[in-house]
Amino acid sequence: MANAKGIENEVTRLADIELETAVEKWGLNHSNHESFAVIREEIDETESALQAVEYLAGRVWELTKQNATPNALREVYNNLYKESINLACEVIQVAAMARKGILSNIEIYKEDNKENALQQAAERGGAL
Repeated sequence: MANAKGIENEVTRLADIELETAVEKWGLNHSNHESFAVIREEIDETESALQAVEYLAGRVWELTKQNATPNALREVYNNLYKESINLACEVIQVAAMARKGILSNIEIYKEDNKENALQQAAERGGAL
């Protein structure tokens, strides 16, 4: 791919936009369990989109072997294009939720460290 780095940068930008939207709407995740559940849901949607793409690619091949009319093939190609775009969007959502998991984990770690510091201070009978 001649412009792979440019595409990667654009996908990263789109994932960051998706992340920002999700954080604005839902906030960060409250646990690693929640992060996993959100990522798993996006992966399930990605798998469904991939199945649709695979099915349509198979239809293109079947119609090609049957020497189908250009109109028949064009309709399947159009659907394959739309489903491929949907698949790309789903994968971008997985990336965004993985990034959200990273950010959530950092915040959970900060809270854990804060709680541990407070507990240690209480055990020593003093403040931080």
